[in-house]
Amino acid sequence: MPHDRNGNELKVGDKVNLLGVVTGIQPNTEYCNINFDSVYPPEPADCYRSFTTNAKVLDKADDHAGDEPDTFVLMNDRRAHLERLAPVELAIRAAILEVEKLPAHTWLTDAVVLLMNAQRKVGNYIDEAQPHKSE
Repeated sequence: MPHDRNGNELKVGDKVNLLGVVTGIQPNTEYCNINFDSVYPPEPADCYRSFTTNAKVLDKADDHAGDEPDTFVLMNDRRAHLERLAPVELAIRAAILEVEKLPAHTWLTDAVVLLMNAQRKVGNYIDEAQPHKSE
């Protein structure tokens, strides 16, 4: 049987919480998707750690929830505003939106996840290479 990180047995129908840190925002006129990474590293290490969901299903956590050395990361405000994204980030976002217009298919879901991970990694590079002042 599966167990949570505290050793509690999990069964179908159990309610669970996943503490994460926002790593990206995909704003749209009708909805907003949120990319987030689990605060707690997965075991084994190759398990999924990054997730995407509609913002309406999330609850904002306390600023210090899960605050542990080397795991708590603050959201980069620059990425929360379309007008502050670099052209390459906007191009990846446009590609994501185009893929999402296609009929549902697991391959396309995988493609969107890969594109969002690419956008996040490009954003990480931009933030390290060209730090922006917070506004």
